[in-house]
Amino acid sequence: MMNLILAVLLPFLITTAEDQAASNIEVVEIFRVETSEELEAALTDGYPMPWLEEILSDESIPEEDRYWLDCRVRAVIAQDLHIFYDRNGNPVHVEAEWIAPGEDYWRENFMVSPSGKPFLYDSLDRPTNVLSEPGFLVNRFGEEIGQLAMIHSGIRLSRDASIGVTLSGRYQLPDCPVQDTSQLCFACILFSNGTFKEISIGFAGYMYLAISNDGNTIAVTTCVSEESPERSEGTGLLSIFNRNGEILHKYFMTNHPSSSPAVSANGRFVACQQFPVGNSGAFLINGNTGELLQIFGEDILGHYFFFTPNEKYLCIGGLQRPMVFDCEALKEIWTIVMTDDSNISDYRGTNCDNTAQVIAMQTFHESNSGFGVTIRCINEDDSILSETTRSNIQISPDGNFILSQSYDVVRPHFSLNGLLSIPLMISRLSGGE
Repeated sequence: MMNLILAVLLPFLITTAEDQAASNIEVVEIFRVETSEELEAALTDGYPMPWLEEILSDESIPEEDRYWLDCRVRAVIAQDLHIFYDRNGNPVHVEAEWIAPGEDYWRENFMVSPSGKPFLYDSLDRPTNVLSEPGFLVNRFGEEIGQLAMIHSGIRLSRDASIGVTLSGRYQLPDCPVQDTSQLCFACILFSNGTFKEISIGFAGYMYLAISNDGNTIAVTTCVSEESPERSEGTGLLSIFNRNGEILHKYFMTNHPSSSPAVSANGRFVACQQFPVGNSGAFLINGNTGELLQIFGEDILGHYFFFTPNEKYLCIGGLQRPMVFDCEALKEIWTIVMTDDSNISDYRGTNCDNTAQVIAMQTFHESNSGFGVTIRCINEDDSILSETTRSNIQISPDGNFILSQSYDVVRPHFSLNGLLSIPLMISRLSGGE
């Protein structure tokens, strides 16, 4: 399949090192639901639905893409309807306040907030100043696989859900001023047996976390307090830990972090960012050695990082031009060059498949229902192959499927009730060989 760019048709000039699309690529919508009622109706004959069963048995489609699609459809059903399907295809209903994945790409395992459980505050066997209750973990079949000392929307999980990471301490306190340094802040590692380990990082200011899919690499970005002896090294800090909470590497930035870092699947690469006040804003780090591999230019303000599942490519999106970067060759392979009338303030996310030949980019726009995106699949002659309006879009590992979802903007504090999995649209790409 030759290069295909999924893009918003803003006043941008699209550039790439290779041909961007083949004229015979076809994008076909294969499934769409707009409401929970429509999703329930689609499951009348059980799971998988006939269209999905046909795809899952089609050996001409790479197995990894079929598995990814199966996981993602199961995740939509679990999150929206609280229904799983066991290994024999029988429905299993799980009573919960909310159900949600803590890992965004594969979504094989889920956090479950039990119904009717009270919040726990300052319990001796809970993380410091915890604001959310404990919960349990289930796999894609609805089988319980563990417990967490607390669960909320800020927790990031490894792919197998054996370990997670979040914040505890000062940042968990309600109505606590950002500049209040009287409370310690912790990077809190959560294990699936219900235990936890807190790593003191002092005053956090701005603090963000990420974890690799294998769970062995944890990245934390934070401010460096004025009282810290490390302040002379920089005002922002990336710390890389192993799964036991032991510090492996540090990288100092000249300004405080602007949003979450990203870690590639097995921790080979880490990406982080800072507010670029007269300085470059995004960095690529070797996760194994801590070596700085790339400082991106001042026209890159990355509020969104995505590593491809094979760890080869880094996609950067944010408030300025998007980019796909080859982490092995250390070179930029795709971008959009802004024109003078480009509306960069609305730009957000970018992601691609394992070959970087199918690339999705999106923008946020105001609407009556909150934020959404307009995605257009465009051909090399600028003809529109496909268009949708959703606020999240991801591509299967080998680029055969595009999954678009819509997310509600209003979310209850530390709850995933407002994080919707539908509307949902799934499309299939074919041709372009």
